[in-house]
Parts: sequence; C-alpha cells; structure tokens
Amino acid sequence: MSKTSITKVRKILFDYYFERFLFRLNAELNKLNPSEIQFKKKDLTFLGWLMLRFFSATKFIKYREYKMHDNQLMISTTNFTIINTVLCWSGPLHEETLTQILLLIQVNYYLIKSFFFVSNRILF
Repeated sequence: MSKTSITKVRKILFDYYFERFLFRLNAELNKLNPSEIQFKKKDLTFLGWLMLRFFSATKFIKYREYKMHDNQLMISTTNFTIINTVLCWSGPLHEETLTQILLLIQVNYYLIKSFFFVSNRILF
C-alpha cells in the first residue's frame, strides 16, 4: 500500500470513530452535543427497555425510537455518562463551561462525602 492510501484509510477510520463514539461538536456554535448510539429495538431486553424509559423520564438520557427505511424499529439514545447527563440537562455547552460544571460536580461530591465521613466518625 502506498502512503496516500494508508493516510486515506486512517482518515476514514478516524472520521468513523469520531462520528460514532465521540461527542458531537457543533462547529458553527463551537459547542458540544451529547453523543448518541443507535441499535435495533429487537436486540434490547424488556429490562433494558424499561431502564431506558426510566432514565429518559428522569432526563438522565435522551431516548427516541424511529423506523428505518426497511421498517426496522431502531432506538437512539445518549450514553450513560456524567458528561452526557450534564449535556442532556443543560443543552449544548462550550467545552470550557462543561469542564467547569464537571469540576464543580466532583468538588461537591468530595465535600459531601468528606462531611458524612467526618460526621460518622464523630457520632460513633
């Protein structure tokens, strides 16, 4: 293989990976959107479907069902990560703002955890 064909293959693989698994960057607004995954509804168990509906109702994820051109029922949902949850709650955000929110969540979690740890030692 020549260098140009290897470079083309690498670009195709990178574009595929970026499109499928990384966060969607809206270049016009310079903001991140939650990443999504699509799969067939028939591949999902009843418990899985119930969990998706529950987390969708509580706004932890975005969930939608749609039909493909061959009438196959598909599901599109955001990933179950803290980053995607923040993006689902707030909408598209700039990367700097998203990072600040995530750091704030981590610091608050640490402070709450430390408070309960100290409180339990004093009480008992």
